[in-house]
Amino acid sequence: VRPNGNITREEATAALYRLLSESKKSEITADVNIYTDVDTSRWSNVSISSMSKGGYVGGYDNATFMPDKAITRAEFATIAVRFVNSSDIISDNNVVYNDVADHWAASSIYAASARGIMKGYEDGSFHPNDYITRAEAMAVINRMTSRAADANSLIAGAKTWSDVSESDWYYYDVMEATNSHT
Repeated sequence: VRPNGNITREEATAALYRLLSESKKSEITADVNIYTDVDTSRWSNVSISSMSKGGYVGGYDNATFMPDKAITRAEFATIAVRFVNSSDIISDNNVVYNDVADHWAASSIYAASARGIMKGYEDGSFHPNDYITRAEAMAVINRMTSRAADANSLIAGAKTWSDVSESDWYYYDVMEATNSHT
């Protein structure tokens, strides 16, 4: 699973595209896009093209998407709040991060925090420009979809991973995200 590894922009986009309802997918499905670096033959093309058409993801000013680039926590927060239709600015949020005030994604970061989708760190920071780990992304997606797991809710015979231990903070998030549901 590589829980401490980075997740790319295309992997994050594809994961969230899979979570859309069938009616939403049929509304936004596309196989063409404006990005010069996302060819129609790319494995993630439909996910990127569709999520872009739906307004969930965007590219860069130079008409690229940079699908292989690791996604930052700020970019992921922005996509997450768009996904759950929570992009409105939060004015009474009691969470303040010491590294977000002038960031381009500040309103999305605060919206994600106010809704419990994303969290900062114990030192009062959010690290918006750091890459989000695969484990962090799974935890966020679980919160976005109101999915949670614990020892009592895991299905019998749940798949385990050699690089994920029960003592890891993300154990149940990974188990929830990577196993079937009954």
